[in-house]
Amino acid sequence: MGLKPPLRFAAELILTLLRLMRVYGKPSFIRSDNGTEFSATAVITWLRDKNVGPAYIKPGSPWQNGFVESFNGKLRDECLNREWFVTRREAKILIEKWRQFYNNERPHSALGNRTPAEAGLQ
Repeated sequence: MGLKPPLRFAAELILTLLRLMRVYGKPSFIRSDNGTEFSATAVITWLRDKNVGPAYIKPGSPWQNGFVESFNGKLRDECLNREWFVTRREAKILIEKWRQFYNNERPHSALGNRTPAEAGLQ
């Protein structure tokens, strides 16, 4: 039967955050919007149990989360607006290809024209 979409997204988010914390360590807080993934009771409880505080941005205030807004703009401009996805599988493959390019080949001015991989951010 499986989990309903909001619960499934919350479970996937918790697994992703757990993996990231194993690699990069536990943050003091996680900044996010008030989307269903971060407002889910399961996620809030899990973060509280890990002593990670939420830092919600105000609705309609994307400048409070500039890094994510910048990334979302790049993803849209460099990938999503240039592709026509026929299937979900095709979308996953093409977006992953772009992600690999973004992290391993594309220079970032904020990183001194290095890639995130070169800057040790992967």
